[in-house]
Amino acid sequence: MTKNTNMVISKQCVQIKDMHLISIDPREVYDNLEFNEEQAYHRELKALHEELVRTMKLTCEVFKNDGIEIQLWHRYTGKIDRMVEEAFRLNIKWSPQKLSKAINGDGKSAPNPVFRVKVCLQGDKVEFQPTLKQLANGIGSIGGQLTKAVSGIVRLPNILTRKRSTKDPIHDVISRDEATKKIQTVINTEMQPNADNLQNYLSTWDNYGEIWEINKDMFIKRYQKLTLGSLPLMPTLPVETVV
Repeated sequence: MTKNTNMVISKQCVQIKDMHLISIDPREVYDNLEFNEEQAYHRELKALHEELVRTMKLTCEVFKNDGIEIQLWHRYTGKIDRMVEEAFRLNIKWSPQKLSKAINGDGKSAPNPVFRVKVCLQGDKVEFQPTLKQLANGIGSIGGQLTKAVSGIVRLPNILTRKRSTKDPIHDVISRDEATKKIQTVINTEMQPNADNLQNYLSTWDNYGEIWEINKDMFIKRYQKLTLGSLPLMPTLPVETVV
């Protein structure tokens, strides 16, 4: 086992930690919580893990060629597996911080709009599209979506040894992480003032409710009757007949 190999693996773990799954362009306003960029980041994150697995497989060959005991390989694989778990945990923990910063700003200037919300007339009721509930559910589920993004990550011992890991899958460990759940709670709390402001804005449309609440067919018929009944009779005009 070379020192260089350990450095390569450590660097790959750092890359996994720093490849945040949320990327928000401050110049863009997103529709319906669609973060297309994140899907690419999900793939890149899995690609980093696959690269680390390839490095470990090459390392395994070194172990075999050097005649090192299999127990040492198991211990070494378990050690790297713990490093990988921590890298993914920190990734999922800190990724939502970008969303939090986008919602609240950096403390020096007001935050830019992040999500586009349209005011629409649904039947006889003015509503937001997406609705406040949909917006809250989307943001409130960010943590779960991020955890799900790493659900395909397999423990290294299950890939590189015949002895399967007794630990829970990495995404299950992350889903129970208190620090990660706390950040999601903070984001949900930060969203409440925005929801209140939107609700207050929506209530300003109540003053114009009669415009869309009135029975339009009856209004048109009534208008036609009033209009036709009030038209003046056409006067008889003198006509000159020319033969």
